[in-house]
Amino acid sequence: MAYSKIKKSMNNTASLGRWWIAVLSLLITESAIGSELRAAVNDIHLESAGTEVDAVTKQIRLPKVRIWQAGYEIQADLAEAKGLNFDDSQWNFTGKVRITTPQGSANADRAVVKFVQNRITEFHIVGQPATFEQHSSTLQLQAQGRAEVIDYLLQSNSVRLSNRAWIKYGENEFSGQSVVYDMTNQRILANPDEQQGQRVHITISPNRPPSSEVTPDSGIKTR
Repeated sequence: MAYSKIKKSMNNTASLGRWWIAVLSLLITESAIGSELRAAVNDIHLESAGTEVDAVTKQIRLPKVRIWQAGYEIQADLAEAKGLNFDDSQWNFTGKVRITTPQGSANADRAVVKFVQNRITEFHIVGQPATFEQHSSTLQLQAQGRAEVIDYLLQSNSVRLSNRAWIKYGENEFSGQSVVYDMTNQRILANPDEQQGQRVHITISPNRPPSSEVTPDSGIKTR
């Protein structure tokens, strides 16, 4: 009887020990992941010709501004935001907006840049027209486009061109009301539902074989 109690106590102690080991392992893992995430957030740098702050609204105006973080850079005649906050904020840039990314660049009259957890997550640029370019690692031009509105989504690494959209990939040209360029897979999509009744136009260079296909579901897709 005493042996049975001792054995049961030992089993409970062993289970408790295994539970604590699991908890400690989880805490160590979460701590390591947290450290990696914190380390992954690069510093945000800002330069401007001056600073104007409204003490009541907390609105800040930065003329001749330049903001950059980990290969992404925004320059403009003026930047406006509510305080120097990049945790969850929206910055408005106007006048000769120039955006540089690790893969290319864009030019616009106006731009809205979203920051989430101190990271740039999205560019919304407007121009007459706004333009963008993508380059390879050797700085060779891969794609270029223009539209009245361009949305650059960093999470999906894609560019959406809306309103008089035009994009050139290689020797082929595509135009429509809305065109999406997947920069990772180098693929162009023109969803029929987003064309507002207009048709998509494709110009293929006769000097090279066609590199596009049209399907009813996905519109235009280059391979």
